Amino acid sequence: MKSSAIRISVPVVGAAILGGGLLAAGAAPASAAELSVASPVVSQKEIAKYHLSKKQIKDISSAKKFANTKKAKQVRWRESNNRYTARSGKYTGAWQFDGQTWRSHGGKQFSKEAAKAPKWAQDYVMWRTHKSRGWQPWGG
Repeated sequence: MKSSAIRISVPVVGAAILGGGLLAAGAAPASAAELSVASPVVSQKEIAKYHLSKKQIKDISSAKKFANTKKAKQVRWRESNNRYTARSGKYTGAWQFDGQTWRSHGGKQFSKEAAKAPKWAQDYVMWRTHKSRGWQPWGG
């Protein structure tokens, strides 16, 4: 099992954060502390692109584990044949979200619709949906 390493770096004036949390002198000044989190699920590029918080990264890891349970795999196969780019009328993605459910559980942070979001983002929104509504949205 991989574990996530967390590094917190506070850049100083005249320094910039490089990959791995290293400081490089001579770059533009930074105005605030930067959180650098190594995650086996989400890349540093995606963390920056989607402005993911430390808590979200932890929750995404939990969501990945949950999405790989026997029940979740059965639901995903029934909904989309495990295709994260699936589209069926107003439903999209591996978990076949409708637009309202996708947006109300945080999906709009990643894309307009589930089918265009990364796999980990769809699993994260499914996990959040399941936490609030159980399996009800997928037929119980």
